[in-house]
Amino acid sequence: YGKSQSDERSDIYSLGVTMYHLLTGKNPNDILYDFKPLRSIDRNLSEGIEYIVDKCVQTIPENRYQNVAELIYDLENIHTFNKEYKKNKRRKTIFNISKVALIFLLLAIVIFTIKFMTGGKIDKYDRLVDQGNKYLDAMDYENAQKKFDEAGEIMPDDFAHAIGTANVYYHQGNYDFCIDYLMSYAKDHKDILEDANYHVLLGNVFYKQENWSSAIDSFSRAVEISSNTDSDSQKLDQYKANLAKAYAKNNQIDMARQTMDSISSSDNDYINYINCQIYETQGKNKKAIEGYKSIIQKTKDEQMKEDCYLEIAEIYKKQSELKQEIDILKEALNDLTGGQNLVINELLAEAYYKNGEYQNSADLFKKLLDSGYSRPYIYLNIAYAYQQGGNLSDAENILLQMQEKYPQEYKCYIQLAYVYMEIEGYKDQASRNYDKVIDNYNLALQYAPNGASTPDLIQLKSKIDELKLKGWI
Repeated sequence: YGKSQSDERSDIYSLGVTMYHLLTGKNPNDILYDFKPLRSIDRNLSEGIEYIVDKCVQTIPENRYQNVAELIYDLENIHTFNKEYKKNKRRKTIFNISKVALIFLLLAIVIFTIKFMTGGKIDKYDRLVDQGNKYLDAMDYENAQKKFDEAGEIMPDDFAHAIGTANVYYHQGNYDFCIDYLMSYAKDHKDILEDANYHVLLGNVFYKQENWSSAIDSFSRAVEISSNTDSDSQKLDQYKANLAKAYAKNNQIDMARQTMDSISSSDNDYINYINCQIYETQGKNKKAIEGYKSIIQKTKDEQMKEDCYLEIAEIYKKQSELKQEIDILKEALNDLTGGQNLVINELLAEAYYKNGEYQNSADLFKKLLDSGYSRPYIYLNIAYAYQQGGNLSDAENILLQMQEKYPQEYKCYIQLAYVYMEIEGYKDQASRNYDKVIDNYNLALQYAPNGASTPDLIQLKSKIDELKLKGWI
């Protein structure tokens, strides 16, 4: 069943009709919506089976069994409905004993069928989620998404597939969409609000966005849930470490230390990392960098290692130490398992661009596209890099690819106009033709959010007006 189809209660109703037919011999088409008590038709049937079948075929869904588990429980404990069952058992005739045996055989078949069908659905769901997570670990986000979507079609109310989908968005750096997706899912599936993983993922997204207060709220909730329900102390320590990091970033040093002191793990990675965060908050960047590098050398935790590299790169970036930023990001790519980290690749591509290494920048941004990390700004960044490097033909090609994928993205047309403007500028005046510049300006005007008042368009229009003054248009 799915969101727009029947639910479990409809399946239970159908099963009840089938049981009624098997036990009474009545045609379902004749009895539909007019179910007489079973024992009024055959007194040899037990009170228990009469109660169970009657509950299955209730007209109002709320009066039926609400799920298969409830039905199976009553079937397995059917004797509890028969007050005189044990007393009358010895007085039953051989015929009646055979009848009861037949009923229980039928019930066994029904229970087996329900468990088989439900179990098969659950097994398939679990298998798809597991496959999705493996693709996620391999950074194959397109196939990961497909598996999570397939799992969601089978069991939309189980939120493992939703956590998987949100993780795809998170690892692709699509943070706003990740938050919107999680919160939208939670509106219809409130049980997920009691899952620590949900709040940890939200906290991680807020942390990436430097929304420290929201990160603190999410990580605090994860710690609270895990403290009450999770026996995995290592996982709880990890949640506390996340919370302490957020406190440190928010300059709540005392709360960071207090949370850090509550960590029971003998693994010092958490504590050392948080201490580095505190040093950073206090402006002791050199000491923080030394601490992060020490963790990188000693830890076996790949995520911890990645976090340390990112923190060091961010310090160098804030200090405008571009060469050091590039060196640490290159080291991270070589050191981290797989060497395909999207976040590291994007940061390094940006650093190359700032350093005037335009071809290296374009190559890394293209690598992001090839890995399935397709975003309009990635195409634009590649075009900028090509254009700055004087490679106008490749800049045009990547923008035309962007136009095909995002036909309503006005910035694509603005940049195409600039590329064509530059291409024509290299020709002798008599050969120049700015028609493509005008065409792309008009397309940008069509899709720009504020029309001609859009700042990017005002700037482009100014350049076109200059060309007109010179008589070239």
